Amino acid sequence: MAGVVVDRPPTNRRAVAGIALSALVAASAFFLMPAFEWLGVGFWPAFLGISAIEIVCAVGVAVSVHNLYPDDYEPEYY
Repeated sequence: MAGVVVDRPPTNRRAVAGIALSALVAASAFFLMPAFEWLGVGFWPAFLGISAIEIVCAVGVAVSVHNLYPDDYEPEYY
């Protein structure tokens, strides 16, 4: 079979951990709004703080996905 990839590149475990950690932090950031309200923080400062956390997590996921597989990997085709 021509054009079939017979091997897979090694997965970067640190990148997988980065994706999982960023997703966990992003999911838990949604539950910070009641905590901020309990502390007496206004809506907009709390909203902007949580939005900043979400943006940082999105960048973390993007960087981790970019580093998931090595750049110099050349699959063998038969």
